[in-house]
Amino acid sequence: MGRRRKLKNPRFITMVVEAEVKDEIDKARGDLSYGDFFTAWWKREKEYAILIAENESLKRENLELKKRNEELEKLVEKLESQLRLVKGATEEEREFEELKSKVEKIFAEENSMKMLDFLRKLGYSGSSEKLIKQAKKLIEEHFKQVGTHFVSKKLGLRIIPQEGFAELAWIIMRIGSSEVEE
Repeated sequence: MGRRRKLKNPRFITMVVEAEVKDEIDKARGDLSYGDFFTAWWKREKEYAILIAENESLKRENLELKKRNEELEKLVEKLESQLRLVKGATEEEREFEELKSKVEKIFAEENSMKMLDFLRKLGYSGSSEKLIKQAKKLIEEHFKQVGTHFVSKKLGLRIIPQEGFAELAWIIMRIGSSEVEE
């Protein structure tokens, strides 16, 4: 005859813990088997362990919901912008919203670029004189000089002039980007 079964419905588990933790468990369990030790521990600390597990789960869910909330806020902003374009906005407002939408797409890929590349990505082309006029017009209409830079808070951009070079060589970047030394 074999040994009488101690457990009614046994399950095998494997754990990986730090060596120090295992040493402490071994000291605490004394002559008890691991199964008896963890069963007793579980019965005593069950509610606390469940709370810890639920807390970790809620933390992960909270992070996911924050990410989703940010995505939805961006979507709402984009949809509001499109709605303003469609709903009785003036021609000037529509043009600005279109420009802002293009700027967001361009700077989703890069943090900074030369004005020439920026103008080309906006769809401008032609001779360098024509592009310089476009750059000056863009700066006059949408940017304000702050110290040595030009800033457009509405577009979320700043322009850093390059000494000794025309506007086409100037660096344009997102506000908050520190890719280029000031």
